[in-house]
Amino acid sequence: MRLLLVSGIYFPDIGGPATYIPRLAAKLVSDQNSISVLSLSNNPKQHTLEELWPTFLISRRLPKPIRFLKTVREILRSKDAVDGVYSNGLYEECGTASIFGGRLLVAKVVGDPIWERYRNSRSPSISIEEFQKSELSLSFRIQRIFFVWSLNRFQIITTPSHELSEIIKNWGVTRPIKVVANGIKCDLTKRKQFDNSVVSVSRLVTWKNLDLLIRACSGAKLALKIVGEGPEKERLEALANSLEADVIFYGELTRDEVMDVVNKSAIFALISDYEGLSFALLEAMMIGMPILVSDNSGNTQVIENEVSGLIVPIGNIEATQNALSRLTKDARLRELLAKNARELAVANYCEHEQLSRMIALIELAIGSKKNE
Repeated sequence: MRLLLVSGIYFPDIGGPATYIPRLAAKLVSDQNSISVLSLSNNPKQHTLEELWPTFLISRRLPKPIRFLKTVREILRSKDAVDGVYSNGLYEECGTASIFGGRLLVAKVVGDPIWERYRNSRSPSISIEEFQKSELSLSFRIQRIFFVWSLNRFQIITTPSHELSEIIKNWGVTRPIKVVANGIKCDLTKRKQFDNSVVSVSRLVTWKNLDLLIRACSGAKLALKIVGEGPEKERLEALANSLEADVIFYGELTRDEVMDVVNKSAIFALISDYEGLSFALLEAMMIGMPILVSDNSGNTQVIENEVSGLIVPIGNIEATQNALSRLTKDARLRELLAKNARELAVANYCEHEQLSRMIALIELAIGSKKNE
């Protein structure tokens, strides 16, 4: 196959697509396919990785209309050289390109970008479930219509969770929707030495509830390490300073650097309002860490309370602080949860099988496209 992989974020960005696209590309190349990648970047000229595929990066800092048109142009430039497009973001750009001959195959959807835009600009506390029932303004209704139209230009839609699959159907997406869980490398080494800190790896956005985690760690007298970048960084740093909390903001790191920070930490925490299926969570499980998560469905489809981790209600600072204190004080509980989490990750989330399922769907989409 000859494929263009499209994403809104790409390594070293923190986030699911930035993690997933390089892994999918590597698997495709190892299977003798021809791959190119198109994504956005804060610093396109600083991308110096030696990869087995060409990577085209467009500056995220460009005005949105210019960035949109440049992305559409790049997709169209490749149309005669590829069998089609696999998208893990920039869906509207892909949909627009399809009008002019771009061949769209599979879209992997890991969340609701319209909800994310609404939450960033209008209401930082509305949940993804509440948003689906909300009466939207004309501006956001138009965005939803454009988004759904774009998804319906693809042959197949995939998502990492059953809950999100149902949400997508309710938008009016008519294409087949397949659930394919995320996967991670199963050869990650179980950690041996670590300190007493808590670590979280995510984009710094409101629905990750990192402000709550800072407050909970401060109340429990625990050091916190936060890996990632995002629009909430300045506010979170100000909060940590006001509380005199022991928080280190690492920003963007290479994958090896991320794993080094995680390996040296005692507890992995992910207490967001919403998750599709976090790669960082799966990696923490794979190296044998005690896990603390919020009770959103993306987390609870992986973690069983008191068995492979501790689960706390979304937004509950007291429950989060108590759970962290409990994990800190109870070595036997930490060991049990870490052991069970690792065994679960090895049994169910090895990336080879998950990537193979995704590639099979791409092949199916190419066949469907040819038969149209």
